[in-house]
Amino acid sequence: MKNNDEYQMESNCPDNLIGINRKYPNYDFDTVLSGIGSMGKYQIFLVLAVYYITIPSAMNQVGSVFLSAIPDYRCYIQEVDNKLFVNQINWNETVLDMSTSFDSNTKKHDGCKQYSYRTNCTLPILEECFTNETSSCMNGHVFDKSGYESTTTTEWDLVCDRLYLTTLASVAYFVGVFFGVILGGNLGDRFGRTRVLIIGQIFAFTFGVGCAFSPNLATFAATRFFIAIFCLASGPPSFVYAIEIVGSEWRTFVGISMQIIFSIGYMILSGLSYKWRNWRHLQLSIAMFSAVYFIIWFFVPESPRWLLSRGQVKKARKISDKLAEKNGRKLSSDIWEKAVIDNENAVGNMYPYPFILLKRPHMRRVTINIVFCWFVVSLVYYGLSLNVGSLAGDDRVNNLLGGVCEIASCVIAILTMDRFGRRPIVSIGFLLGGISCILSTVCNYFSSDIKELGFVGLALALLGKLAVSGVFAVIYNFTAELFPTALRQVD
Repeated sequence: MKNNDEYQMESNCPDNLIGINRKYPNYDFDTVLSGIGSMGKYQIFLVLAVYYITIPSAMNQVGSVFLSAIPDYRCYIQEVDNKLFVNQINWNETVLDMSTSFDSNTKKHDGCKQYSYRTNCTLPILEECFTNETSSCMNGHVFDKSGYESTTTTEWDLVCDRLYLTTLASVAYFVGVFFGVILGGNLGDRFGRTRVLIIGQIFAFTFGVGCAFSPNLATFAATRFFIAIFCLASGPPSFVYAIEIVGSEWRTFVGISMQIIFSIGYMILSGLSYKWRNWRHLQLSIAMFSAVYFIIWFFVPESPRWLLSRGQVKKARKISDKLAEKNGRKLSSDIWEKAVIDNENAVGNMYPYPFILLKRPHMRRVTINIVFCWFVVSLVYYGLSLNVGSLAGDDRVNNLLGGVCEIASCVIAILTMDRFGRRPIVSIGFLLGGISCILSTVCNYFSSDIKELGFVGLALALLGKLAVSGVFAVIYNFTAELFPTALRQVD
């Protein structure tokens, strides 16, 4: 089996050797970077600028945790809940105990059923108002508003036999994620990194505002679908842009930093959901974060490395001169001659379609393995991220702790990636994450009998989150290193 260095040597070969022929010369942009500087102050600004889009992206990714949260609920009992003296006693708790059966297995009230109500009882003496016969809720539900003023679940009564509709809305979002990643990678390679970034944020903002005014669940699901497409379409170009404008010695740090910024957005969401407890107000506040990029975009030039890969040498040289100038340097007159790479087989120009990744046996094996790793890490990461409401403790605190775990995993990855390599970290992260998730599931299953096990399950889930977040951070760099410039986003 080949080591990481051998993989990287093969992946960094001239583009024509994997079937991408050119009618223009190849340039080694790393040679030009030696004159610009590996990581000057202007490059730091550009990396932060393009990584900003991960903040609204993170908020939208886990937004359903708060937008569609499911508070405690019980059946709405018209004869009781309409009475004017409802606030004279601890009414919600009292009505819950009297009107709703208690499940001894789950140690919770069954909010989907109610005891039959006697119309000839004397209120507020509730003991006389209910029989022992149960039935399904006939008039909808009453929700606990101590944590959330309004969510999509409470507004459209999406519990019990309508709970699957919330799941379908989440599925619609992640179908959008699927298309967004595909479109973002390919469009970023074909039309440029910055164009895709600004277009993605414009439409993410537009559909984000539209989502906040959704009149029904179908509109909510549809707008979330398009938010996912345009937010995720911005992801691959922003990451690739960042690692293309810095020197090789900084790419590990810069690549991992994307996940750190993502985690910050993740944590900010907890604060926003605490401030805005109505889901429409929360969704509007998330959309506003995309609008900020409309200003940032004017200060972000196109990637010179991408321009060179497309034969736009004049533009690439102009931007490179600007990079050097902002860093307090000046490119020498002969640096572009030194950067030319001989390419005897340059007979034409062809856009790199995804099928090229499967053309050669070695590249095909690499591609299949990387795709499988992306599938697994995404499944586990989002499963843990979106499941914080099912764990012990407060949703917002759990979400915040998840963000802390992500930042910790990124720091660990930065300190270990170059020392131990990518594959060991990915393998150990998958193993630790898998074991933690299994043990967490077991603890949560028995937590109804032993309450303390719920918090043990929470701790194990956070450990799993730390492990899989580390894999997520590393896999971005690993993927970018295994493919040449023109193919970095195709997968």
